[in-house]
Amino acid sequence: MTGQVVAILTLIVTVIGVFVIIIDRGRRVVVIILAIILVVAIIFLVQIVFQFFFSSSHPPLSSPTNVPTTIPTLSTDTFTSVPSTFTPVATIISTTISSTSTLSIKSPIQTTTSQKDSMVMVYVPAGPFQMGSNDFKDSQPIHEVNLDTYWIDQTDVTNFMYAKCVQDGKCNQPSNTDHYNNSNYANHPVVYVSWNDAKAYCSWAGRRLPSEAEWEKAARGTDGGMYRIYPWGDSPANCSLANYNYCEGDTTAVDAHQDNASRYGAYDMAGNVWQWVNDWYAPDYYGILANNVFDPQGPFDGPDRVLRGGAWSSWESDIRATTRFHNPPSLAWDTIGFRCDQLAQSAP
Repeated sequence: MTGQVVAILTLIVTVIGVFVIIIDRGRRVVVIILAIILVVAIIFLVQIVFQFFFSSSHPPLSSPTNVPTTIPTLSTDTFTSVPSTFTPVATIISTTISSTSTLSIKSPIQTTTSQKDSMVMVYVPAGPFQMGSNDFKDSQPIHEVNLDTYWIDQTDVTNFMYAKCVQDGKCNQPSNTDHYNNSNYANHPVVYVSWNDAKAYCSWAGRRLPSEAEWEKAARGTDGGMYRIYPWGDSPANCSLANYNYCEGDTTAVDAHQDNASRYGAYDMAGNVWQWVNDWYAPDYYGILANNVFDPQGPFDGPDRVLRGGAWSSWESDIRATTRFHNPPSLAWDTIGFRCDQLAQSAP
């Protein structure tokens, strides 16, 4: 730093000296002195330039700090997988589910199997849960809801299952049959089905479309008073946990993302396909409900029915357990499927 100051002062003196030389060429002593000063100034300037560009004291350019590109996924213990052939077997299993909120609960996952379509269903016990969030206006306010016990399909209804209803003459074929007629998609969720098609299937299977409240409780659980952002917990979404944001660019098998299981063991409550629920949609419905309401069934009517869960093309915010979406019940699209549920006659 001292050398730099001296060099700057010397440079100033040199400029003054050059000016003096120009206006008074006769004083040789001044010229000699100024010439010496000029040489010294040049030496200092060279030193400064060398230190700045070549000295080891100058910080080198460094490569960016490596940032992890993957987010740790949640692990499950002894969570039985559904075989690729999807031949379900009723079982009782347990799983440890953890999240960034340091939640860790050992929970029994209780299942039963439908005799009509071989769908595995998971058990959701009776009791209250906090419904809604502050993420979007139509999911406010957060309010307490009480529900009875029920079973909900562990997965979305598949093309293979839906075909049984079509064969029985109780369901219409999907409006687009590209996936439906392709055996490679037999274990993928059926798509291009309207709300009316979904309702017809659930009725044929001896079940019903879940209410919006039943769907949300099955997706986020209660966990001793802690409520999940996503079905698996609060860990950020990624392509290992869910099929969303064009991770796959299409539907995936209904048992492809078992690490995204909800508190009660339901798969794909986030991503893959949007799921029809029974309720009509109203943006202010939560504000109309009283707190601690029992088994809400939605508005009496409306132009749209509610969809939940997000799809393979959805943004991250769409696959949160509280996000609400809506469409006319006649709409059928490649991002829309469904699952069914039914009331439990007694606890398993």
